[in-house]
Amino acid sequence: MDTFKKIILVCLVVASVSFGIGAWIFYESGFSMNEFGSQIAKFFESGNLPIIGDNTLTQDFSRTYTFSADEANEISVDTTIGDVTVISHDGDEVVVDISGRVSSSYKGTIETAYSRDGKVTVEVLKDSSLSGLLGQNEAKIVVSVPEIALEAMSISSVSGKVDVDGIEALSLKLKTVSGGIEVTGFEAGKLDASSVSGSIYADGSFGLDGAVISTTSGSVGLKGLEGSFSVNTVSGTVDIEALAIEGGSVVTVSGGVVVDLPEGEFSYDLSSVSGKIRVSRNGSEIESTGSSRENTGNAPLYKVKTVSGGITISQ
Repeated sequence: MDTFKKIILVCLVVASVSFGIGAWIFYESGFSMNEFGSQIAKFFESGNLPIIGDNTLTQDFSRTYTFSADEANEISVDTTIGDVTVISHDGDEVVVDISGRVSSSYKGTIETAYSRDGKVTVEVLKDSSLSGLLGQNEAKIVVSVPEIALEAMSISSVSGKVDVDGIEALSLKLKTVSGGIEVTGFEAGKLDASSVSGSIYADGSFGLDGAVISTTSGSVGLKGLEGSFSVNTVSGTVDIEALAIEGGSVVTVSGGVVVDLPEGEFSYDLSSVSGKIRVSRNGSEIESTGSSRENTGNAPLYKVKTVSGGITISQ
């Protein structure tokens, strides 16, 4: 095979691998092909191309919205480019502070926030094109919430991190593509958190109605779990501290798994291709490789599967 054919073959292999990785990332992100296609269409239609014309000019924006607590049984934040921070405060109103910059050629709606039927909706740079993803557009969203129990809160950011502190909600749903998620000092009946390239950390009192966590490249840390859980990750360690024995599952490819449980009976089904398995309870420890199973009557089941990583369950 001559040199030219070898180069062509290598290029085809690299392209195939890149396509596979890209497909996996979009699959794990939860964004549909229609959503992806919509973003690409907006990119070309906007004329906001970084290789055409002068896109170096930007304009700053800043605005504050205020809503009464009665208008905010639910809160939804949706942004393409932006970091989102949610905090509790001593006031009696929901305050939304939005700031950032945008390319002068940006043609979409920069920001909006409104309340309808008891739900506050915040949308920022939803029409941002690919040039925004390259750094020309950016936003910072800070939502200050009084000490009230929300029915639900949902936050979605394509490029940006999500930080939530001191919030109480029946349901909390957090989603990012590139950006970590951190939730602290909070109460939530149900937690649903997902990220493609970012770690997920939650420390509070949550999960009576379940916790569903997924990330592609990032670690997972859960402290204060009160119910069952489902964790899926490709590359990253998983560290779980549960307050009650309700059962759960963890699936990871490359990463160790540690589950810390309170006293009580439980069943387990554990498997690791290249890692040690340790189960410590009632003052005794069992160590094995490959797989380890034990069924204790009707006790809650913990099922953990990893390829390259150890598994530890302890009380």
